[in-house]
Order: sequence, then C-alpha cells, then structure tokens
Amino acid sequence: MVPEGWEATTLDKVFKLASGSTKPTDVVAKLSDTTPNPVYGGNGVLGWSGQANHLGNVILIGRVGEYCGVTRLVYNPCWITDNALYTKDFFSGNDIEFVTYRLQYFDVSKLRSKGGQPLVSQKPIYGTRLALPPLPEQRKIADILSTWDRAIEVSESLLATARQQKRALMQTLLTGKRRFPEFEGQKWKEVRLGEVCETWSGGTPSRRKAEYYSGSIPWIKSGEVNAIRVEATEEHITEEALKCSSAKLVEPETVLIAMYGATAGVVSVSGIHAAINQAILAVKANAKLESNFLLFAVQGKMEDTKRITQGGQPNLNAQIIRAAKIPLPCLQEQRQIAKILGASQREIELGCQKIQKLRTEKRALMQQLLTGKRRVVV
Repeated sequence: MVPEGWEATTLDKVFKLASGSTKPTDVVAKLSDTTPNPVYGGNGVLGWSGQANHLGNVILIGRVGEYCGVTRLVYNPCWITDNALYTKDFFSGNDIEFVTYRLQYFDVSKLRSKGGQPLVSQKPIYGTRLALPPLPEQRKIADILSTWDRAIEVSESLLATARQQKRALMQTLLTGKRRFPEFEGQKWKEVRLGEVCETWSGGTPSRRKAEYYSGSIPWIKSGEVNAIRVEATEEHITEEALKCSSAKLVEPETVLIAMYGATAGVVSVSGIHAAINQAILAVKANAKLESNFLLFAVQGKMEDTKRITQGGQPNLNAQIIRAAKIPLPCLQEQRQIAKILGASQREIELGCQKIQKLRTEKRALMQQLLTGKRRVVV
C-alpha cells in the first residue's frame, strides 16, 4: 500500500543510467596529491587516478562482479569504469541523497542475473517500482539518515586510529624497542612457536550425512575467524560427527589462526567451547608462555607475514606456523605487555560494538522512514 501523499513510480522516471569508461592508464594503488580521484569498478574503489570522467554528485551502482548492485552516492570527482552504472541524468522532483538511501534499502543486488558472472543491467532497474514521498519529505528523511552516516564515519575513523595505535604498540612492545623500567637489561629469548605451544587443526564431518549437522557443538570454519573473538558459529555438529571425523575441540581462550581461504593469516580467540575445521590451527601456550601474550605475539607475526606478501593471502600450514619465531620475555614482562595491548584491544572491541549499534539503528530507521511507516514533520 502506498503511504498517503506518496507516489508509486518506476525508476526510469527518476533517472537515466549509463556505463562508465575503460579504466584510465594512470591508475595506482594509493591516494596521492597527483592521483586524488577514486576509480570505481563493479566492486568499489579499485585504485586512484589523476583523471576524472565525472565531477561527482552521482549515484553509482556496481554492474559486474561479486558486489554488483551495491549502491553509493559519490559527491566528488571520480573515474567510473565500465563495470559500474551511474546516473547520467537525474530528473528533477526527487532528492538524489534520498533516492540513494531508497535504492540501498531496496537492495539492487536482488536484480542480478541468474547464473554465470554476477551482473546487474539497466532494464530491471528501470522497471523497479517504488513509492516516493514529496521532495520536502525526501530531503528531511535524507537529512536524518545522513546524521547516522556521519556518526558511523566518525566512529570508523576513531576505530582506524585505535587499530593503528595498537599496531604501533605491538611494533615497539613485541620487539623490545620499548621496555618497562623494571625489566631493562634483561635479554629476551627467541623461540619457535612449536617449542612453547601445543597446536592442532580440525576437520569437516561428511556432508553426505545431514544428521551430523543437527547437533549442539559449535563448529568453527576458517571464514568465521574474522573478528577479535569467535562467539557464535553458523553450523553445529553432533558428538557422532566429532567421533567420525577429524574435527577437534577447542576450549575458550584458545588462539585460532586461519591457515587458508579468504581469512588466511587472521588471528582470533575462541570465546566458546567448539570444534574447528581443517583450515584452522589452534594454538595453546605451555607454562613458559602467558596465553594473552601468545595472542598478541602471534598477531604480530601474522602482520609481518602479510607485509611480506604485500597484503595478499599468506600461504600457511601447521609446519610454517610452528616454525615461526616469537620473542620470549620473562612471564612477568609478558603479563605487562599483554595488559597494555589488551587495553588497546578492548578499545578496538568497543569501537566495533559502537559501529555495529549505529548501523543497526540506521537500518531500523531506514525500515521505518523509507517505507512511510513512520512519517516526518516537514
């Protein structure tokens, strides 16, 4: 049902779309004074250029690729490639910021073609029918939602700063460049992880037996090692599945390392009793190693590995990880280092929680405001 005062229309009455151009020849990986313009492909920013084929204030829709259908409003000069669609003409009577929010809530990715390479074309977008409020109400709604966006941007910036500060602390505290006064002069040993840790990986119960996946034991996959702590899992397995497979159990506070897949090199901690699959290496400290210090030492080692591979996915296995060398201060100094890094980690956790809360609140507002269930006073 169309809310009172709103008008149902198809998107071909709102804007005209076009594809971008071939990628410019001067694309580089990093922003600089000579390459200030983002280059947009089907999956977002793919680089930076000194050239621009659009001055901005344009709605951009990913046309091809995994994230096709993702919609954003670009305010500034940019280069749009032929893997993205943009609003060549935006017809009067509607607010471009509101329409962007409406498309995001609608989720244009639902219009992607079935089979083959993911693709969103202009025709189904034009045929999409949406109810739109009068222009003043559009502007008011866009202003409300943009307030949440600004809050999220500020929180993301603070989170990025907190992560950078933690990296800087790790680079000084875990290398001995910065020492606590009471430990000055004490030499550190360097040991291989396999000398001071127990390690094991898990397995995957047979997918042919659906009953194996109807149990109560959380089963962690490598893709779920993507946060500071793993607190929940998508799938659960039975005791029988555990017995009849290579899946292994881990206790809470066990360090987990994703060895391959999209999250290769990511280090997390299990917050639950769970089983793990074969793409995860569990690492448990012995008496010479403080468990919290182990977490940060391994995180530092994986950061080094990522730098060596220039941000690519590191090629890891249990043998490589067990052979990795970490510093071994005395237990008291380990605890001091872990205390400082733990405080930095908690700041990051709080930042992540705040951003998630803001995004949830924004989503709830979008559901109310963009459908007319909750009206605004203009």
